[in-house]
Amino acid sequence: YNGSTLSGNAMNRYLVRKTTHRILGPMTLVELKVALSVLEVTLSDEISGSLKPWVFLDDIKALKACYPEVVEMVRAAEDSSALSESRSISEGVKRPESSSKKTGSASGKGRSKFISFSFIVMVALVVAGLGAFAVEYIQNSKKSNQPVQTAKPPMGATLYKEIFLRYGENWQNAADFVLQNQGEILGVLLNEPAYGEKLLPYIRLQAFVLGGGYFEGVDSKVLYGGMESGNCRVSEFKKLWKTSEGVWDKVSRPEAWMKPLLTNRNWLQSRWTEGWILPKTFEGACLFLAEDAFLDLYGQDSLSFDGEAIRRRLSRLTAIQLSEEVPQSVKSSHPFDILSCIEDANDEKEIGECLRRNKDKEWRVVFQAASNINRIHRGKLPQEALGKLFPVTQLDLSPELTMSSELKAGQSLPDAIKAAQDQFPQFIKE
Repeated sequence: YNGSTLSGNAMNRYLVRKTTHRILGPMTLVELKVALSVLEVTLSDEISGSLKPWVFLDDIKALKACYPEVVEMVRAAEDSSALSESRSISEGVKRPESSSKKTGSASGKGRSKFISFSFIVMVALVVAGLGAFAVEYIQNSKKSNQPVQTAKPPMGATLYKEIFLRYGENWQNAADFVLQNQGEILGVLLNEPAYGEKLLPYIRLQAFVLGGGYFEGVDSKVLYGGMESGNCRVSEFKKLWKTSEGVWDKVSRPEAWMKPLLTNRNWLQSRWTEGWILPKTFEGACLFLAEDAFLDLYGQDSLSFDGEAIRRRLSRLTAIQLSEEVPQSVKSSHPFDILSCIEDANDEKEIGECLRRNKDKEWRVVFQAASNINRIHRGKLPQEALGKLFPVTQLDLSPELTMSSELKAGQSLPDAIKAAQDQFPQFIKE
């Protein structure tokens, strides 16, 4: 693609194809250089420009033939020793066959001849200079036969590049990578604290989403980010579910054992704590363990009406965090199903339909809070004053209060969100 009729490399435009097949661009040489420097574009990506073939950025030979103007900036961005080492770590990840080998008739006969001719000229130049280079090399080798020691990057840098560049958008593969490289990662935590901090979010991903709250070799205080973890363990949640089993059918009012089940969807989706990536918060992490405990106890066995409502609610709260398709709320009179219904409502009519199923007035305070949070996140004014904490869970609602004040003052929803984000950095709603 060429975005201008003017000639010259400065006016060329380039497309970049990510390993996820997402296309970036068109971008100028200057924009490409910036993208390489901030790791938006990496050496595992492909480039195409001016109707030329797709070429991997780490295929220097093909780059010289097709895009010689890009070679130097790629070399400047390349850390060759770190790249080669990071590839050896990830045996299960194979880069697709180089696109320079896949160019066919679609590239055109003229372009094929041009590339072949350029390659022949390049080889001739190399051969012409080979004799002089060989003589100089032999003379220098007589002076000293000591091998040059190239500095290797720290293991932390290698691991972080690998996990961030290759697996940043794929939580399953990132978790697998952390487990497969457990020994090296523990070494980084011990010897390279700066990179250890960068790897911790991915360790937590593996530990909480798939590992039952444990990562062998990492102290629980580090893993839980200094949060009080006494009640946030699979063993403790098992006790919770077993001791509450006798009152599952007596849910006429919200009680303390329901705390994880009353976590609000909008709260969960709009909070983030530094040092976490998925889950985004300690509270979100606990929900995965709560579900693990429930599944360990009851598996997929058919349960009572109340037991199935608990299972649905737990499954929903974990699916929300994984950006998976959230199960549609079930139309029932169970309080947990009513709460899910309110969270999913798109307007006042749907909220009203959810509330009409409620048979217990003691649940009103929970449902009213959930309804008002739903309204605020949709840019509507709450019908009643919102408390600072969500009932039972005691989750902080300060960002929602700020949004409510801004909306009441006539501000738009985006402006209300920005005001809340300026005041509360942990609020990440887009």
